[in-house]
Amino acid sequence: MTFSLGRTTFALSLGILLLGSAGPATAAAPQPAPVPLGDHTYRLTRSARWTFSYNTEKLERLAREDAAKFCAGLGRRMKEVSISAEKASVFYGGISSATIVFQALDPADPAFAAAPGAAPPPNDRQMLDALHDKQLLSDTEYEAAKQRLAEKSVEMDQLLDLKRKGILSDAEFEAAKARLRERAK
Repeated sequence: MTFSLGRTTFALSLGILLLGSAGPATAAAPQPAPVPLGDHTYRLTRSARWTFSYNTEKLERLAREDAAKFCAGLGRRMKEVSISAEKASVFYGGISSATIVFQALDPADPAFAAAPGAAPPPNDRQMLDALHDKQLLSDTEYEAAKQRLAEKSVEMDQLLDLKRKGILSDAEFEAAKARLRERAK
């Protein structure tokens, strides 16, 4: 179909020719489900929706989000193993994609512990010392808090020991722990 509008006819014809020869500029197939690789490990590929889409950073972000949603649906937490992106070629076409390999692990899995070499989070005593150093606690408040912390620590250790030995049930342990926290306030 041509319109006789001079230069517009040429531009319209050129545009149709380029779109036709460059491949489809339509949405790609729906995103596939994660592929199980064994041992709670999965691979998920997120493809661009359009042929001329080259933003692989966005695809990587979307792949991470898809993996996290998948894991949340299983009641698990996502741990990224690797991620790679493939950009479509300007000359040969194709569709850009990002592939993430991840594990769907229990939220309490040791794999989520602090990385080796990372500084451990501050303990209660370090936080208390920092507050005192910044003069947010007076000397008397600091000493009283240190005393409560020492008592709480010893008592908590005793409760944990009784639970490990089977002397306290889970319910009894939780109740005693709640009373200990309440008393420490």
